[in-house]
Amino acid sequence: MKKKILILLLTLFLLFGFACSAAKEETEAYGTAQVIIPERTVSETESVSTPVPTVPLKTPAPDMLPEMAEYYAQNNDVVGKLTIEDTVIDYLVMYSGDDYYINHNFYKNYQRSGCLYIDKYCTVDPRDTNLLIHGHNMKSGIMFGALDKYLDEDYYEDHKYITYTTLYEVETYEVFAVFVSQVFKKTDTVFKYYNFHNAETELEYNKFVNNCRALSVFDTGVIPEFGDQLLTLSTCDYSKEDGRMVVVARKISE
Repeated sequence: MKKKILILLLTLFLLFGFACSAAKEETEAYGTAQVIIPERTVSETESVSTPVPTVPLKTPAPDMLPEMAEYYAQNNDVVGKLTIEDTVIDYLVMYSGDDYYINHNFYKNYQRSGCLYIDKYCTVDPRDTNLLIHGHNMKSGIMFGALDKYLDEDYYEDHKYITYTTLYEVETYEVFAVFVSQVFKKTDTVFKYYNFHNAETELEYNKFVNNCRALSVFDTGVIPEFGDQLLTLSTCDYSKEDGRMVVVARKISE
């Protein structure tokens, strides 16, 4: 009997240790309330095998914002920083032309929470009409884990403005639509917000805006006009299969 109890206690101890390790990995992510480049270290939650860069790092341009130049000097895949005041969202935004940063951090080490990153079908330079930014819906609330709070209109009223800092300037965006969607089959003839990147015509632009506003859980009263730059924030939504929580904003002209 004592032997069985000892085995049971040992099993529970190992399970508890595994759970704590998993929780720690989930809550650790590059970029929290304040984005700081720490001294380079490899934590126990990262893969010890760091990919060898295939392309030498480029030197920051003289006209880059000093803050962004510091990040760019360490990883040329950084293209911006996304900030929503009074939230944990204050993260660097990466772009590699693929899904690499879905599970890699700024240092290119494996990390389950990954980074915020721009959709691989977007073009950053020259810049598309709409930059689609992906981020994990982490249970701990980091990354885009709290994006679904925008479904509450009062929350939207307090967080309607988004700051997107590019390598060269600070831009302000205003949220105009909040909705839940999903990833559809290629054969489904429905509105697929994730397929819109660049508007060739005003008709194409307005079609995207009108569809977003029609799906929005409330009317913000904000109507983007052709020529306005757009940001689309997208994360998983677990209320439906392949669900997506989406917040769309338009750039405020100076």
